Amino acid sequence: MQNKERRILWLLNHKTLMPFEVPLLQSLGFEVFTPKVIPNHTGDFRSTIVDFSYDSGLTIPDDVLRKLNSFDFYADRPWPSDITAALNHYFGIAITCIMKYPFQGIMTGFSGKVIMRVFGVDNTMTYGKVLHLIFGEQVDSWLEAVKDRFWFGESYEQLAECEATFLRDRALFLPVGIPQSVWRFQNTWQGTDKQVLFVCSNINDNPYYTKVYRDFKEQFGDFPHVIVGQQGSPVSDSHVLANVRDDQLRELFQRSKVLYYHSHEARHLHYAPVEAAIFGTPVVFYRDSLLRRIAGDEVHGAVDNIHHARELVSRLLQSDCETVESLRQSQHVLQCSFTREYCERTFRRNLSKHGFLLPS
Repeated sequence: MQNKERRILWLLNHKTLMPFEVPLLQSLGFEVFTPKVIPNHTGDFRSTIVDFSYDSGLTIPDDVLRKLNSFDFYADRPWPSDITAALNHYFGIAITCIMKYPFQGIMTGFSGKVIMRVFGVDNTMTYGKVLHLIFGEQVDSWLEAVKDRFWFGESYEQLAECEATFLRDRALFLPVGIPQSVWRFQNTWQGTDKQVLFVCSNINDNPYYTKVYRDFKEQFGDFPHVIVGQQGSPVSDSHVLANVRDDQLRELFQRSKVLYYHSHEARHLHYAPVEAAIFGTPVVFYRDSLLRRIAGDEVHGAVDNIHHARELVSRLLQSDCETVESLRQSQHVLQCSFTREYCERTFRRNLSKHGFLLPS
């Protein structure tokens, strides 16, 4: 590959994704630029980070790097021509999230290969619908213009199944992984605290999670419980620990008897149940969820309804040894699709298949 084709403009900045995916791409021989200017840590940017360390692997002129580092790729405005010119001159690949910007800037100005990185939607949506809701009918002409150099970068193999033909045909499976900062605490669960751990962010600020919170309180509020997650505004509930530090969350994984995962979404998954399984924390989740679809039919802890979920949670809170060990032994499979080895192998195979790098 020429240098340009080895360079990736990586427009995501997610605090869990970045420390896993960017080093993985670098290990495959790519140079990776990540934005250094992001809006305030609110709303869509609450889980973002900036990291200058990846710049050391870039072979672009210092003045160009300074220009790119000072530019806000996420600002809601068209990109200036000098930024677009620099990107087209030095980068052959862009991996972008679906936000008005940078997505519009990439689709209308970038001349290289485009990977639209997607992580799942709820059962009522598809990414085709999402694109039209955000951009209107003009997105169809954008996709048509880049169709031979565009890929639907699905984080889970199930995401393309509900999409229209074009996105299904352009599917590129690039699994998400869990960074080493979590794996180093593998199997450190102690289960000393008789409580259910539940993760729910944005309780007052997002109607979807408002309902998730209320359903949990109605269905499991009689059990001892702790709710964690980033909150944009105070929640009037003593059980909610807002915006906990990483070390606090680690202790909650290690000490809680069980993590309850609420999702019935067939094509969306949160990090929390996977991280809990790595710690060794028993996880109760639903059979129709993406977590079970990834893990397979034999995994323990998957339930069909609230009644079964409450029954299993109750046994775990009572330290039923047989139940605890059954879940913990079986749930090792929840980790398998999120390891560095699995993700690197899959990235290498699928990027080679689609012409992003030469087969090894």
